[in-house]
Amino acid sequence: MKAIGYVFLITFLLTILTNSLLACKCKSSDFADQYNADKIFIGKIIAVDLKQEYFTVQVIENFKGNNIDTLYANYDNCSIYPSKDAVWLIYANVLHEDTIYISQCGFSKNFGNPVNLNLFNTPQPYLSGILSYSDSLLLETMNRNSVYSELYFQIEGLKLKKNNAILNEVKENLKEMEIAQDTMFLITSFFLLIIIILTIKLLMVLSRIR
Repeated sequence: MKAIGYVFLITFLLTILTNSLLACKCKSSDFADQYNADKIFIGKIIAVDLKQEYFTVQVIENFKGNNIDTLYANYDNCSIYPSKDAVWLIYANVLHEDTIYISQCGFSKNFGNPVNLNLFNTPQPYLSGILSYSDSLLLETMNRNSVYSELYFQIEGLKLKKNNAILNEVKENLKEMEIAQDTMFLITSFFLLIIIILTIKLLMVLSRIR
């Protein structure tokens, strides 16, 4: 019996040690850095192949990066855990044109449970025994509502940034068009001036001949 107990204890300790070694250690990050991701979009996980260590994401709405309908995400112990049909707000690093990496240490959020995956930002659970059951339920509801509100305003902020980027691009294009038009006007005016001068000279020559 003691031998079985020792075996169980050793197995338990090895399991804890292995999980500790494999666990992804996230560094604290500033929320203002969220837009530094290569690609930001709302996506649905449409296929998962953990043996090949990747999953497939269908882009629903793109906020930043190239518009590609389907992306392939690498999976490891530091990436988000992919669940088929789950919808995410995704902040990803681009590895190749259609291959991305979605870290669990970033700001990506599952629409089904939109808490920050970064352990430094995840709301702490309420301790049982300190609050009454009804108070715990109320606080849990408030917390759930707050994370959904945060997700909503986060998405609205991304939409605003995207629209501002489009507006700035349009402004730059208009400036380039104005510069091109001004340049064309100057060139046209220059050639018209030359034609007028040549015409005057020609008339002077003809008047002398007469």
